[in-house]
Amino acid sequence: MKRQVYSGFTLVELIITLLVFTILLGIAVPSLADLQRQYRTDSAIRQLQQLLAFARNQAISYRSRVTVCHLEDNRCQDGNWQPGISIFIDRNGNQQLDSDERLLLESGPFHSQDSIFYNRATVRFLADGLASGSNGTLSYCPDKTVEDGQSIVVNQAGRTRRSTENVKCDD
Repeated sequence: MKRQVYSGFTLVELIITLLVFTILLGIAVPSLADLQRQYRTDSAIRQLQQLLAFARNQAISYRSRVTVCHLEDNRCQDGNWQPGISIFIDRNGNQQLDSDERLLLESGPFHSQDSIFYNRATVRFLADGLASGSNGTLSYCPDKTVEDGQSIVVNQAGRTRRSTENVKCDD
């Protein structure tokens, strides 16, 4: 009589394999969360730089003062810009969107766990593209913490640069 040969895994081999897989997965998942936060930060910083470049270009194109801020009830607000950023022509410089002024662009909200702070209420670009006032720092804080936070420094010439220094994550 010929013996039948079975090929496959024993229950013990299967349990050990699943155990090793679970341990490796447990090590990898936190790293993936950090990586996701890092990519989210990079993406948001790029978007903020593009918004500021757009505002500066519009100020030059329209030969008018352009304001960048978080608007609520058509007024620029201090504090967290996470709910969204508005760019508008601010002819009279009152830091609010009046009925005779044009809204150029409005961004959607950023990730709900993140915060964005500027050390002033607005970024204002003059008709020649220069930023009004002194240097400003726009801070992006993933998960509302300084860890992995980045900032954008707006100089008086209206140019921006990325930085990991001077990141401020609260009011």
